[in-house]
Amino acid sequence: MSEYFRKQLSCKVIGVDINREAKPDITGDLNEPTTWQEIRRRAPYDLVFASAILEHLPRPEETLQLIKLVLKPKGELIVTLPNIGHWRARLKIILGRFEYEDYGIFDRTHLRWFTYFTAQKLITGAGLTIKKILIDPAGGMKYCSWLVKYWPNLYAHQICIYATFH
Repeated sequence: MSEYFRKQLSCKVIGVDINREAKPDITGDLNEPTTWQEIRRRAPYDLVFASAILEHLPRPEETLQLIKLVLKPKGELIVTLPNIGHWRARLKIILGRFEYEDYGIFDRTHLRWFTYFTAQKLITGAGLTIKKILIDPAGGMKYCSWLVKYWPNLYAHQICIYATFH
C-alpha cells in the first residue's frame, strides 16, 4: 500500500512495522513508547493509514489517541479492520470451529475483534468523525451488493473507515 501512495499519489510515506523484513522506515512495536517517540519525531502527518493494526493491539483506543497527537489539525485517518460478524465467522463459531489461523479473521495474533458496528463505536469513541465506510465483501458477495447494502455486519469481510478528528 505504501508503494501505491508513493508512486501513484506522490506522497511522502513513513512506514511503521514490527517486522524488520517488511523494510519499514520505523521498525517498532506500537505498544512501546520508544516507537511512538520516533513516530512523533517525524510528525505531523496529513494522513495515517492503519491497515490491519488495531486488532493486534491490547488498547486500540489508546493507539487512536496517540495517532491524534501526530496528525496535523485537519489530518485524516483510514482504518481497516476484519469483521468478526461476517457470516463465515459466525458459522464457524456456531459449529464450534473457532480455530486460530495464520491470517484472516481468526488470526492467532489478534487480541481484539470488531463487528461492523463495534468498529464504528471504537472510532467515534476516540473522538473521530466518520466520513465514509467501505466494506469488502468476501466469498463472491460482490455480485449481491444489495445483501451487503442491507446487512453490512453479516456480509462485510473487511471494514474500511475514513475519519477525521473533530
